[in-house]
Amino acid sequence: MEILDSFRSPWVVLSALPWVLLLAWLGRRLLGAARLSLTTTLLAGLIGYALGLVAAVALVEDTGSAAFGLVATVLVVALVMVTIVVLEMLAVHRPVAPPPPRLAVPRPLRAARRRIAVTRRFSQVTRIAVRHGLGGVLGLDRRDGRATAEPTGGEPVVDRARQARRALEEAGGVFVKLGQLLSTRVDVLPLAAAQELARLQENASPAPPDAVRKVLEADLGRPVDEVFADFDWRPIAAASLGQVYGARLPGGEDVVVKVQRPGIAEVVDRDLAIVRHVARVAERRTDWGRSYGVTALAEEFSTRLREELDYRVEAGSAVEVAAGLETEPRIHVPDVHEQLSTARVLVTERLRGRSVGQLESAGRSVDLESRTELADTLLRAELAAMLAGERFHADPHPGNVFLLDDGRIGLLDLGATGRLDAFERSSVVTMLSAVRDRDPVRLREAVLTVASAPPDVDVYALDRALARFMAQHLDGGRTPDAAALSEVLAVTARFGMRLPPSTTTMFRALVTLEGTLRALVPGYALMTAVERVGRDLMASRLEPAAVGQAARDGAVHLGPVLLRAPYHLDRLATLVERGELRMRTSHLSDPRDVAVLTRLAHRGLLAFLGGAVGTVSALLLLSDAGPMVAGATPLAHILGYVGLAAGAVLVLRVLLEVLQDPAR
Repeated sequence: MEILDSFRSPWVVLSALPWVLLLAWLGRRLLGAARLSLTTTLLAGLIGYALGLVAAVALVEDTGSAAFGLVATVLVVALVMVTIVVLEMLAVHRPVAPPPPRLAVPRPLRAARRRIAVTRRFSQVTRIAVRHGLGGVLGLDRRDGRATAEPTGGEPVVDRARQARRALEEAGGVFVKLGQLLSTRVDVLPLAAAQELARLQENASPAPPDAVRKVLEADLGRPVDEVFADFDWRPIAAASLGQVYGARLPGGEDVVVKVQRPGIAEVVDRDLAIVRHVARVAERRTDWGRSYGVTALAEEFSTRLREELDYRVEAGSAVEVAAGLETEPRIHVPDVHEQLSTARVLVTERLRGRSVGQLESAGRSVDLESRTELADTLLRAELAAMLAGERFHADPHPGNVFLLDDGRIGLLDLGATGRLDAFERSSVVTMLSAVRDRDPVRLREAVLTVASAPPDVDVYALDRALARFMAQHLDGGRTPDAAALSEVLAVTARFGMRLPPSTTTMFRALVTLEGTLRALVPGYALMTAVERVGRDLMASRLEPAAVGQAARDGAVHLGPVLLRAPYHLDRLATLVERGELRMRTSHLSDPRDVAVLTRLAHRGLLAFLGGAVGTVSALLLLSDAGPMVAGATPLAHILGYVGLAAGAVLVLRVLLEVLQDPAR
């Protein structure tokens, strides 16, 4: 027992710690235990180390012999791994703060500073989330049973959305933008939750004029006074990403100058790293996170936000939207001064008028007939762009739509735009007509044309869900509004179906546009107008000239196919006549099926090898055959102990993979 007595000395224990930690770390790597922190890994090593020594003393009397050292080593390794598995199992019910995300930067000093900034910001954001009761929902506190709860309809959803809104407002900056994006995703969130998030307010104080001047002069390459004849340093608007100023060019033209907030790029990089990390944690640890694919949503948000930071994207979008509206003289997009616009500076024509949201407060008198005509014009322009595959304004809220002094409509802030491809346009037209005709089967087929859907989607259950939706919103001759139309997307989302981002952008634009049109004309029936305007647009496409051109275009594409058809028919008839016609199917063509079977095969093989090695090792321990090692230990016993340790590693790894499988 003297070996155990020696461990009463603290120096002996401290000297053993590095080896114990190394052994525990190697065991964690071999087993693939991902949940354990460094402290818990060390604890597993200490427990396994102590238990292994106690077991070795009980099995081998001579603690100074080589046999004792061999037995102790094997037992320590095996028990450390068993302890790791046990603690990994317990980690499912133990809150573990996820490590702060990493930002890979080539320069070590800057990387260290950013790492500290990210860690500090990550701690602040997680504290805010937990304080507002969102720790369990995001998977940050696994003691909270709500971590596996899926958001559903009803009052609890509104309460949870209210908690999220307050947390996002307190976190500020990028997180407010995240909430604003989510408020438009009615295909993902319940309508009540989206409406609550739409109340998010951005309270950004203006950046100092000296800092803004540095950004302007760095990007323009000249002093501000040389570029502009006059520059008003009082911001027209200030947001978290940028600020807008009024200015005058040397030629006398009034312009609007949009300047990116100084230093915001680094702040966005930091906060986006946190958003992506929290999304990965939520998707890994919560049922709702996996169901809604929050990692993909976070990536989509990151992409959109980075596009907003590059004003060249907005400038190009404005030019494209203006080109698509050339045939609509009553709608105007501000001209872009491309020679003065950069990634951080955007200079555009200044429009004179009032936003639609300010018409009533400004006392602007516009008769109802004129307002209705303007509303129809705006809707026609948006629909025409959508159905023609042109770029359309994706955020036409009342603040971005101006009623100009000359009676035209002005469209501002082209940072959010969209464009539909040919398949999406066809699908959207079919969706709208299916909703009008109350046909759930055709609506489902239109969605499946462009949506990504799981292979096991229950189409009959989906049809019934869509039929219930139509009975709830359309029966009795009621005309659906845009929000009800967007709820169709929420129904399909519950079945794991995801529409392309451009399609969801279009529906989001329609929902936003409805609010603007109703600000122009109270009670404006969007879907009725969509049907009327859409019918006019389709009628224009059925005019003789348009039909003739479509027929000529179709003939150009169909001609080569018809020329090859006789050869293919002759070849098919020959194969049938000779009895050589074969049909070939590809088994396991779905990569997900292959991945599942491969994972099961690997686990089965590891379990079989672990059991076989353990069985052979046990037989070797029962045998005294072979030469003696160190004078008293048979070689068969040494091989048996080593084999038992190896078999234990294989079996424990399979067990841990099964416990960690999210499909359990």
